[in-house]
Amino acid sequence: PAEVAMWMATEESAERGDAHVGTRAEREARVGRRMVWKAGLTHEECAAVRLWSGPTFAEYNRVLRGFDISMKGCYTTTLHALCSAAYKLSQIGTPEVVYRGLGGRAISAADFSKGAFVERGAQSFTRDINVARAYSGSSADGVHYVMEVKEGYIDQGVDISGLSFYPKEKEKFYRPLSYMQVTDTKIEGHRLILQMRVNVNTKVSTLEEVRTRKKLELVGKAQMLVRETSSMPVVRAAGAASKMRDLELLQRDLAATNPADFNKLSTFLGLNEVLLKTYQGVSYHAHARAQMMQMLQGGDASAHCLARIGAAEARVRRLHAERLRRALISRLAMLQPICWLRLPQIRSALFHVVLLAIVVVLFLLGLAIYPVMG
Repeated sequence: PAEVAMWMATEESAERGDAHVGTRAEREARVGRRMVWKAGLTHEECAAVRLWSGPTFAEYNRVLRGFDISMKGCYTTTLHALCSAAYKLSQIGTPEVVYRGLGGRAISAADFSKGAFVERGAQSFTRDINVARAYSGSSADGVHYVMEVKEGYIDQGVDISGLSFYPKEKEKFYRPLSYMQVTDTKIEGHRLILQMRVNVNTKVSTLEEVRTRKKLELVGKAQMLVRETSSMPVVRAAGAASKMRDLELLQRDLAATNPADFNKLSTFLGLNEVLLKTYQGVSYHAHARAQMMQMLQGGDASAHCLARIGAAEARVRRLHAERLRRALISRLAMLQPICWLRLPQIRSALFHVVLLAIVVVLFLLGLAIYPVMG
């Protein structure tokens, strides 16, 4: 929209000229707003990123890494929204050198000897090496790692500092199931620096794609049936243009329907049934007409043949009548709660109304006659 474009232009000019104007909270809010608008994040995705940047990240990774079998299947929607946000943010990011500190957690000997492993959980990197050093630990005991990754345009994390609880950590988020490969190592004091290459998992669907999946399935089926029937020689020879028009109009109606309506199971199944009935009507009509033309051209126009043709066309009419009947029943089912009044109840109510009217009339007549008699 024009309002959004104007707002974005104002924000970008403020970023260039007034990057240091305002308090730190105001500057961080500006960064977060620009990030949300540029990436097109939804409310659910913003909430998921915000939750990840807080203490709940540990719960999410317990599920992803399978540490607790009893938590299997938990946080499914939140994790999907988190990965959807990461995919969108990756489209506006820039590659950098990032670091990740690991303290008190060792890489397995098999993975270390192989020089590569798949990280099942999501990961947080930082653009500040001092933050990574702090997370790796400062004691001389134990194992302390710092991963150093030079990102590329394809395999890069996403900057979530504008939505994070801790924006000063300059956090970059990596989606689950990233492939980590060690390219070089060096020792820095009591820390082992692992220079790594990361292949980011790109097999993720956005929330919008999930919401429209059922609609795309039905629209794709309708397009396939239209192409199939229009390419059938029997349809072209039988002149079933009017029936084909019904199928094409149904395809357009499906394409124009709100995607959220398809997520209701009853609506999805009903539309699928109507689509198949319409397709069957086109097919049966075309075959019946083609059979009639073939018989007439061959000189076989006996009553028996005409009866077979009539039966085939009657079957087509019954299919369409059944579809209309189902649609009428569904409409009546919607109106059924309103029609609670039955015929005996109406008779009883009318009887009492008439009786009350008679009593009132007699009472008024009594009042009018009493003064005359007096």
